[in-house]
Amino acid sequence: MQYDDDMKKRLKRVEGQIRGVLKMMEEERALQGCGQPIVSGKKRSG
Repeated sequence: MQYDDDMKKRLKRVEGQIRGVLKMMEEERALQGCGQPIVSGKKRSG
């Protein structure tokens, strides 16, 4: 199966966001509002 560059870039972006959330959890920082950046990375169809 072949994956295009756009798909790889989006997955790397999500990976970075997840790493950021994990770091915040490890530092016991508040996670309020961090869900929006992850959701906004979702590709819109249409």
